Amino acid sequence: MNKIKKKKADKLKNAVKASNPSALTWMDNDGVHLLAQGTPPSPDQLDAMTKQFQEGIRNSPMWDDMVRQFGQKKAEELLLQCRANLS
Repeated sequence: MNKIKKKKADKLKNAVKASNPSALTWMDNDGVHLLAQGTPPSPDQLDAMTKQFQEGIRNSPMWDDMVRQFGQKKAEELLLQCRANLS
C-alpha cells in the first residue's frame, strides 16, 4: 500500500474510532450484536433495518442456498425470522 492510501486508511479508521469509541460488536449463535451509546432506534427505524437486512439476504448467494435446501416457502418463512431488534 502506498503512503497516500495508508494515510487515508489510517485517517478513516481514526475517524470511525473517534465517532464512537465505546461501540462494541460481536457475533454469536444469536446473530450480530452492537453495543453503543446513543438513542435507541424507533420502531419505524427497526422495521427499515429489518427490510434492508432481509433484502440483503435475498440478494446474496445464501438465499439461493436456503431455497435449494428448504424450498421457496420455508426459505420465505425463515427470512421473516431475520429481524433487527433491541434486546
